[in-house]
Amino acid sequence: MRNGSELWGEGYDRKLSDIGNLQQEITQGIAIKLQLRLSSQMDSAQEKISPQDSETYLLYLHGRYYLDKQTTNDLRTAIDYLQQAISRNPNFGRAYAGLADAYVSLGQPWIGGLPPSQALQVAKTAAENAIRLSSDFSEAHVSLAHVVLLHDWDWRRAEEEYQRAIELDPNSAQAHSQYGYLLQVQGRTAAAVREAEKAAQLDPNLGFAVGYPYYTARQYDQAEKIFRRYSDHGGLAWVYTATGRYPEAISELKAAVGDGAPSDIDLASLGQVYARQGKKQEAETVLDKLVQRSKKTYVSPVHLATIYTGLGEQERALTALEHAYQEHDPYMIYLKVDPALESLQSEPRFQALLRGMNFPKL
Repeated sequence: MRNGSELWGEGYDRKLSDIGNLQQEITQGIAIKLQLRLSSQMDSAQEKISPQDSETYLLYLHGRYYLDKQTTNDLRTAIDYLQQAISRNPNFGRAYAGLADAYVSLGQPWIGGLPPSQALQVAKTAAENAIRLSSDFSEAHVSLAHVVLLHDWDWRRAEEEYQRAIELDPNSAQAHSQYGYLLQVQGRTAAAVREAEKAAQLDPNLGFAVGYPYYTARQYDQAEKIFRRYSDHGGLAWVYTATGRYPEAISELKAAVGDGAPSDIDLASLGQVYARQGKKQEAETVLDKLVQRSKKTYVSPVHLATIYTGLGEQERALTALEHAYQEHDPYMIYLKVDPALESLQSEPRFQALLRGMNFPKL
């Protein structure tokens, strides 16, 4: 399926003038084959697509399919399809929303396709175009909310956009899930859990995310129960690290990696465990691996900061966070609630970062 050729096994021999039937088959047939999580608004608020724009819509669906895969190569493929859709119809706002989402993903540290500041700037332009052209569609508001949160640290507007997205489509798992993260990183735990649970009801694949508001709220017993229920080895490793259960943390990290190569976040988690155990040499070996990776692709400085913090090297940790601040690293929104960085919170340089990010006061 790498080239997408098997996705279109069924014929759609329809006259372009029969656009109503074509759209119905696209949304009910092709979209199912693509396993797209098309929101309920597709049925109730279908955009008007003229016969000559049917190809635009197919290009958009292709883009959303590859966007869901969340790998560097697939995201670039998604971007290509979405840009083709925009070239065919510059007024098709939902293609801009997809483009914004693709660039936001490409700038995420766990993907590392682009430095965040570069990716988010492109994403912001696309999201603004999406809102301008398709303001009645939930996904446009979700895209803009995500961008203004990560790029602008505009917490109030991000919340307004998420709320508008949910108002337009109460059954959007994406909107509820991302709104939950916004609430979580502000320390609004009860509200974050409600949104995460609503997202999980709509999309059971998101059930594990309910554990993260409990984790950042230091409610480790509840977080552990949820992570264990969903076999979230990474989440369990974080809980065990925070509670000093280091051998169990390492066991969970091994399970998370399996037979594959460790991700940046897996390495950072392992480095934290070594550092907290007092295994300085092992922690520094992990640090070196991350530094070497950063010469080839983007590696979040927040990862380095968590290891430095574990080693008690506060100044180096703060310097790494200041680098992440300049880059608008997406992990920076967790600055206020991340247990791994808790020992830095009283530092003036840390407080300056919080002020610079305009964190709202609760």
